[in-house]
Amino acid sequence: MEKSKISTQAWVWRSMVKTGIIPLILVESVLIAVYLMSNHFISTDNMAYIYHQVNEELKISSRRETDIIREKLKAVENLTALYRSETERALAQRLPVDNFESLPDEFPERLRGPLQNLLPEPSEFSQELLQALPQDLLSEFSNLALSRDGVLYSQQDLGGAASFYSAKTVDKDWGKIAKLARLDPMMKQLKESNEQIASVYFNSWDSYNRIYPWFNTVAQYPSDMDIPEYNFYYLADEQHNPERGIVWTDVYIDPAGHGWMASSIAPVYRTAQNGDQGFLEGVVGLDITVSSIVDSIQELAVPWDGYAVLASNTGMIMALPPQGEVDFGVKELTDYNYQQAISKEVFKPESFNLYKREDTAELNQHLQQREEGITQITLNGASKLISWSTIPETQWRLLLIVDENKMYSKSRSLEEKYQHIGYVLIVGLISFYSLFLIFIWRSSKKMSESIAAPLSQIQNMVDRVSTGDFNVSHEGFRLKEINETANAIIHMGSKLDTLTAALKEAKLEAENANMAKSQFISTVSHELRTPLNSILGMSYILLHSELNNEQKSSLMKIDKSGRHLLSLISDILDLSKFDAGKVEIEHISFDLPSLVHDVQDIFEYKAKKRGVIVHTELDRSIPPLLGDPLRIKQVLLNYVSNAIKFTNNGDIVIRVEVEVLSVESVRVHFSVQDTGIGMSDAEQSKIFDSYQQADSSTTRKYGGTGLGLAISKHIAELMGGTVGVESQCGLGSTFWFTIDLAIDRTGSAADCRSHELPEINIKPVKPVQLRCDSTAIAVFEQKIQYLTLLLEEYDLESEYYYSQHQQCFDKLNLELSHKLSDAVATYDFEKALVIIAQFGIVLEEYKAAQALSSEHKGMTS
Repeated sequence: MEKSKISTQAWVWRSMVKTGIIPLILVESVLIAVYLMSNHFISTDNMAYIYHQVNEELKISSRRETDIIREKLKAVENLTALYRSETERALAQRLPVDNFESLPDEFPERLRGPLQNLLPEPSEFSQELLQALPQDLLSEFSNLALSRDGVLYSQQDLGGAASFYSAKTVDKDWGKIAKLARLDPMMKQLKESNEQIASVYFNSWDSYNRIYPWFNTVAQYPSDMDIPEYNFYYLADEQHNPERGIVWTDVYIDPAGHGWMASSIAPVYRTAQNGDQGFLEGVVGLDITVSSIVDSIQELAVPWDGYAVLASNTGMIMALPPQGEVDFGVKELTDYNYQQAISKEVFKPESFNLYKREDTAELNQHLQQREEGITQITLNGASKLISWSTIPETQWRLLLIVDENKMYSKSRSLEEKYQHIGYVLIVGLISFYSLFLIFIWRSSKKMSESIAAPLSQIQNMVDRVSTGDFNVSHEGFRLKEINETANAIIHMGSKLDTLTAALKEAKLEAENANMAKSQFISTVSHELRTPLNSILGMSYILLHSELNNEQKSSLMKIDKSGRHLLSLISDILDLSKFDAGKVEIEHISFDLPSLVHDVQDIFEYKAKKRGVIVHTELDRSIPPLLGDPLRIKQVLLNYVSNAIKFTNNGDIVIRVEVEVLSVESVRVHFSVQDTGIGMSDAEQSKIFDSYQQADSSTTRKYGGTGLGLAISKHIAELMGGTVGVESQCGLGSTFWFTIDLAIDRTGSAADCRSHELPEINIKPVKPVQLRCDSTAIAVFEQKIQYLTLLLEEYDLESEYYYSQHQQCFDKLNLELSHKLSDAVATYDFEKALVIIAQFGIVLEEYKAAQALSSEHKGMTS
């Protein structure tokens, strides 16, 4: 008698009620003991690992924030170098003045003597001299005044820099003032270009100071100020700076009244006649205030509520935020004694020097031994972790200071939390296994055997179905759910058998139809190309025969239409090859920047004709690559051609960027952005389909078949990439594609072109020159007309056509022929069109002379 079938849930429940296990209690006891011991060791190791990771994170933060400060300082250094270069150039130039006879009466009397000294030879002045001098120089000199103490200074703010010539110098160099005055616009731009810069200045060896922005220097500086005695000058001289590079000062009180600051300074040497720079003419400098440094430090992202401190190479704290004032027991100086600062150098007190403080003695040793690291010290009674990194150019050190308790508080609380959870779990496990595992052991074996056998048979049935054997069966199982599952598998096999047969038949029919279509397109395309090439060949021969202008024009239209049709047939043939899977992708070395610039060069003149400018933005971090440059170029040509077609008076940008970079390959993102007519969302969804354009009016207005983008999609997919478009109506479109390319490790990408042919086989071929009769005016007219048509179409064939008939143009006008040769060789089509027009004028003059000569001969006879 067949046993009654029951549900799995009922059967398992009966088994659990009837079974129990006592030995597992002993096993659980052992497991609990093992857990307690392992938890202790694991917790200890985890905490050690967490401490290590926290320290490493603090080091990484220190390096990262140091790089941020470094980049800001490098930006100031670059501006300093630029200002020094322009100052050297300005001091080396001669003033644009000439010799004249007398000085106008209205010119200020106090400036007659100084201006007389600026001339290369002694002479008188005239009204022409006043007009010849630059207006800014006249304004500069008119604004200068001499104080009772002998200081030459600028009286008013004219929007430029302030001048201060110390009374210490009796014979003042007016030429130097005039030359440096011309740098005022640059000084203004330097300050406005970087928000950290407080002032830009030049100090000379003879105590002349020119500083921007303007302030009342005579009221701020002492009259007998000796500038070379200040650190912002002597730190750049030969003794302190033999390399003559850019150096940074320590923090000092600015005599100009800007408070505590540091300066980026560089020496300016006078260029001697023999080229040596032997004399220090002066020092240029850019000031950054301590307040700006503190603001930059406070903006740094320091973890665990820490803060950053910037110290100089001598250990002096340059920037100290409010948190650091509490820990170090000092306050950032905000009060200044300018009267003391202008008479002598004033630096921060020793309480700001990390090398001289008692509480930072241990830190001092580490700082002087290593350029970066991490250590623990006590500040203000609290344990602190300090991580530091060094800025190589200035040897300044950025210190990140974090409260140790805050760093490890979460990890310690987490450790305690997990300990409590462990104890709770132990109690729960003991309670649970004491009550539950008693009922399981006796029935577990029987239950596993009862389930394992039918499951094994079901697995066998599934394996047979997966291999294509759909004729499966079973003997019947006691468990209801398993029995129903086996029946469902048998039913599924029967359906799969039917569906598989139908799919195979449909797939075969589709493949046959697709193959027939591809063969038909390929055959028709080849059959069309043969007579079309014959037509183009015959039209070319006829174009070079003796025809009148109307016949010539008709043949040119035939030639142009034939070329367009040939291009269309080539696109259809390419598309059929892609559909048939007969296109193979090459993997060769190529130069990506050259490929992109080739595309730009090909379309540059056609775009310019439509008022469009083509730009390129190439990611210079892209390594040498392996791929199919011809197919990549084909996609870019399609994109750029479409962009020019639909854009008038705008811009087109070709961008190449790295999307994903790995050790062996790189995913490159190509995009072509235009400012054309744009597309709607509905038009974008079908733009990459074969024979599709945005709408039917597009084909009528702009031409095209919609095959280019479909071919581009096939190429990108063959290279493992994708295509797409982003567009808005009236705002333009961005067509893009991404492909994965292997990185070229052979180093042959740079010279791969030169290895396309063996060097011994590369022989220069001189174009064949066709003979021409300079007296056949009709021949010249035909050649000029045809070359004009090629140039107007920006056709690269124009260079070859000109090389074939250069002798004719040389005979007509040799000078114009040489100019035309240069223009055609560089593809400067617009210039070539201008020269062709001049040829037309010369030809008309020649025809007139010929007619006059014939008339004269007739009269003589």
